[in-house]
Amino acid sequence: MDSNLFKSILSVCKRMTDLNYTKQDAIKISAKKFKVTQKEIKKYVDLLGIESKRYIESKKTFLTKKIGLTYERINND
Repeated sequence: MDSNLFKSILSVCKRMTDLNYTKQDAIKISAKKFKVTQKEIKKYVDLLGIESKRYIESKKTFLTKKIGLTYERINND
């Protein structure tokens, strides 16, 4: 793994967690900034299991409101 790819993965992580970007937007911006393909970045982000803050919040909202799971049951599963 070259240094630009590593930097781009870290950039994606920061954008998805701290800056509240979607996964696709964070990958697209980091790919342009560090001149790495989106496919390479996505491969490693998926491999590491990194999820955006937006995705986690929407998943939690869906599970609590639509399905009726409580917060405790979500964390125990």
